[in-house]
Amino acid sequence: MEMMHHEAGVRTVVVGGRPETGPMQAPAGTRGALSYDSVSLDVDIGNAETINITTTSYLPDRAEDQAVWISTASFNMLDQVRSELEIDINSIQHVESNRTALTQAANLGYESIVSKLLEHPDIEVNLQDTLGYTALSLATVKGFHSIVELLLMHPDIELDIKEFKNGRSALVLAAERDDARTVHMLLQSGADGQMKDHQGGTAALRAVDYGCTLALNVLKSDNASLHCVDEDGRTLLHGASRGGHSEILSLLVKEGLDKD
Repeated sequence: MEMMHHEAGVRTVVVGGRPETGPMQAPAGTRGALSYDSVSLDVDIGNAETINITTTSYLPDRAEDQAVWISTASFNMLDQVRSELEIDINSIQHVESNRTALTQAANLGYESIVSKLLEHPDIEVNLQDTLGYTALSLATVKGFHSIVELLLMHPDIELDIKEFKNGRSALVLAAERDDARTVHMLLQSGADGQMKDHQGGTAALRAVDYGCTLALNVLKSDNASLHCVDEDGRTLLHGASRGGHSEILSLLVKEGLDKD
């Protein structure tokens, strides 16, 4: 409908019924690419007033005794049909953890959409969401190997960006999930096997903590160092012993790590 109005110059579009004089029903609301519904707006206003009470002086009054009762409403936040519209490929959706179209698609496993977005010359592949996750780290957490592979082929990809809370890179996230395939892809692409998180643990130490034998074997095979001492003085042997991971403990001793 938007194209008929603004591209073809059609004045009125109606749906259904016989061609006769009388009331007509015109459709609407078809051009929006990002809808902001009244429920979300009401929640956001309430949160704002809770965080800062002074906002009540200028935010809308949502009392139920208003003259006009509105049960449902939504607002179009982004036009995405008109040919003259310049679309920001990296626009952030604030109601969805500050994610872009790329980070959202990577998180949901939409491989074809990720592939199309990566073809755009202005795509920013390393943007972080509210928690510090990039498209690469989100795909890693969800185990979407094909999306990880697509992202690793992009020339601007940064491999060692850390999420905010614990400082875990994509490699650490893959290792603690025993995702040997992603660990191998990341190391082969140049990820730093010695990068430490906020607690001083490397990918190898986190693999040991969670009993991830497959990931640890890949780290070893790809020449990632098994020597690590975190902020609490823990080594890989301490982690294996505390977690009761006898198979990993035997592997570490075989690699020459001092049992004492």
